[in-house]
Amino acid sequence: MNLRRSASTLLPLATLLALGFSSPATASSEESWQKMFAAAKKACIEASGLAKAKASEPVVFSDDIGYVALLVAGTYPQKHMKGQKGQMLCLFERSTGKASTEEAAGWRW
Repeated sequence: MNLRRSASTLLPLATLLALGFSSPATASSEESWQKMFAAAKKACIEASGLAKAKASEPVVFSDDIGYVALLVAGTYPQKHMKGQKGQMLCLFERSTGKASTEEAAGWRW
């Protein structure tokens, strides 16, 4: 058996085997995005403190930023607010699952 020919056959074979056992990088699935959006809506509604609250569709920022923004609308639960409607801008941090809200009185959706 020719050693030079054997080595030239082994290298491509070894490369193919290595590629066959490696797993390709995959993007997040649609299901995982939907779960994250549901978690963001839930966290933002809770953080808003508004009664009968509903959240807008999410605005997703890049991975460098790592936030999802939502607008939450509902009714202020305090008696002195007399059922006044309110809106809160919510930033949901994807890496921690924490939601932060601020009043967004002049915004519309």
